[in-house]
Amino acid sequence: MANAALRTSYSALSKYAQCPRKYYWGQVRRLRPVAKKDSLALGSVVSDTFEQLAGGTKLKDLDKKPWRRLGFTTEIIRTGIDLVRDYRWHYKKSPFEEIEGATELKLEIPIEDLNIVLVIKVDTLMRHTGTGLTWIVERKTSGRMPKEPLPTWFLQAGMYHIGLVAAAGEYEVGDLGGTIFDMISTSTRKPPKILKAGTVSQSKGDKVYGFEVVRAIKETGGDLAEYRDYLRFLRQDTRLYHRFKMKYTEAELGYVLDWIKVIVAAIRRDKTFYPAWNYNCNFCENFPLCEAERSGVDVDDVIATQFTVREKGGDRK
Repeated sequence: MANAALRTSYSALSKYAQCPRKYYWGQVRRLRPVAKKDSLALGSVVSDTFEQLAGGTKLKDLDKKPWRRLGFTTEIIRTGIDLVRDYRWHYKKSPFEEIEGATELKLEIPIEDLNIVLVIKVDTLMRHTGTGLTWIVERKTSGRMPKEPLPTWFLQAGMYHIGLVAAAGEYEVGDLGGTIFDMISTSTRKPPKILKAGTVSQSKGDKVYGFEVVRAIKETGGDLAEYRDYLRFLRQDTRLYHRFKMKYTEAELGYVLDWIKVIVAAIRRDKTFYPAWNYNCNFCENFPLCEAERSGVDVDDVIATQFTVREKGGDRK
C-alpha cells in the first residue's frame, strides 16, 4: 500500500532537520509551551496587527484582547503596534503594493511527485506597480536582525515559491518575481560616535543638545551631519528596517526540492525520533521535555504544567 500523503510545512521540516525529537514534540504530539518568549510574543503582535489592518481595521481600533489573554505585556503590545506603524510610514512610497486578500495567506498544495501536502502561510503578496510581477513578502522581527537573509530563509522562501507556482491554477498569483524579506529590527539605535575621543566628554550622550554640542563637534572635527541625522531619528522615533529581494534560478529551486525529498524520506523512515543532543538544546522550547525523559521524570507532569496541545490545522510556517 502506498504511503498516505504527508501534510507538512517548512516549519515542520526545519524542526526535523534541527532535531528529530523537536519534530516529534511539535508535529507528532502537537505540543507548544504555555509561556511565550517576549521575542515570539512581539512577532505575534506584529503579524496579527498586519492581519487586522488587511481586514480593514484601523490602528486605533485594533483588538488587543487576544494578546492580553495570552499574557502579553502592555510594553510588548505597544512596541509591536509601533513597529507596524513605523514600517508603514517607512515604505509608504514603495513601488510594491499589497494584493488585496493576500495577507496571512494560507494554502494547502498537493505535490504528487513528493506525495506530500505542502502547507504554506505567506505574510503577504505584493505586486510591483512598474513590472506587474508578484513578490512573496516575509516579515522577520528580531532584536538582532542580520543584514542579509539567513540560509534557512532561502529554503523557506524556496518552498513558498514552489507552492505558489503549484497553486497558480487555484489562486491568481501571476508571474512571480521572487521573495522580499522585510527585516524589522526591534533594537533602538545607539548614539553615534560624533565626537573625537578624548577631547569632549560624551558621558551625557543624547541628553546634550543645542549650540554647545554643535560647536564642540566642529571644534573637534566630529561628524555634524551624522549628529543631525541622529536628532532626526530621535524626533521620528523610527525603527530600523532593511529590505532584501531574492530571486530563484531553476537549479536553486531544484536544490530546495531535493532538500524536501531528503527530509520527508527521513521522517517516513524514523520510528524513534531520537534527540540530537547539542548546545542548541539549552535554547530549545522543548528542552524541559527531553530533560525529563533523560532524567526519568514523568513527561506527562511536565506537559500538564508547561505545555498545551495545538489544535489540528494550526500548523505554523
